[in-house]
Amino acid sequence: MEVLSRYLRKLCDQSLVSNHPNCLRLNLNYLIFADDLMIFTRGDVPSIEAVKFILNQFAGVYGLQTNIEKTNIYFGGVHPDVKEAILAATGFSDGQFPFRYLGVPLSPSRISVTMFDSLILKIK
Repeated sequence: MEVLSRYLRKLCDQSLVSNHPNCLRLNLNYLIFADDLMIFTRGDVPSIEAVKFILNQFAGVYGLQTNIEKTNIYFGGVHPDVKEAILAATGFSDGQFPFRYLGVPLSPSRISVTMFDSLILKIK
């Protein structure tokens, strides 16, 4: 995963991928935990195509392929035409908010306290 991490960093360093606007300050482009990967980019076709290219390159070299059935793209503030073009270019599914990542509910909008009930119960 270190190699994939370097590939993703290189994309951003070379400005081939535009950062997600909410991730600029932190310079956050991706999160990797075990075999889970979250990539944050601006919702434009060139950025998504660059990420898809790197994922395909990585798969070709290391044999670790993206599981299309388990992969989703989550959109916020993306024009419907661009959204459809991105989905067509990747073959990924359109994910719906809120969703859980490592047990934590994630959403671009405010999350209610009750969304954390199962997490709080597990902690207790």
